Amino acid sequence: MKRFAVFLVALATCAAASFPAAAAQQAPQPGAVTVSLGTMETVLSDYSLDAKAALNTLDQARSGYRDKKEWGEITQADRDTLSAAELTYRDTFRHLVLSAKRQYLTYCADSSLLSADEAAAQNARAQLETDAAMLRQGYLSQNAYNESLENSQKLDAAARAQDTKVTQGRK
Repeated sequence: MKRFAVFLVALATCAAASFPAAAAQQAPQPGAVTVSLGTMETVLSDYSLDAKAALNTLDQARSGYRDKKEWGEITQADRDTLSAAELTYRDTFRHLVLSAKRQYLTYCADSSLLSADEAAAQNARAQLETDAAMLRQGYLSQNAYNESLENSQKLDAAARAQDTKVTQGRK
């Protein structure tokens, strides 16, 4: 009987511990951003000339098709024109979305490299300060200090170049 009671207590403890974890997994994240094709379509049609041109072509093809449909004059060529406009529109937006994804991934990679370059430059400056103190006390040769100075300058230049690449001169 005691074993059965211990088993029930252990089972209840395990069950109670698993519910908060499941609830946390299902709860919506407070800072999550939802990106859908509808939101991308709105942004791209506002800011991209290619998207505006494709949307305009599609609208013209649809209105021409509707006009001919009202008069009963639809031909296979009209259907093909509408289909081609829809395919062009879809392909244009697919290309623009993929291009935006590539640009974002490139930006993320460049930002990561910028962080690494800035950290390396900061470490080189700290090493240069240490080497300067050692040079003043006579524990380091002038050649070793010059190498440290050159290394620090190279890393600073690399960090500045990466910063220019990431910000594209927008600072």
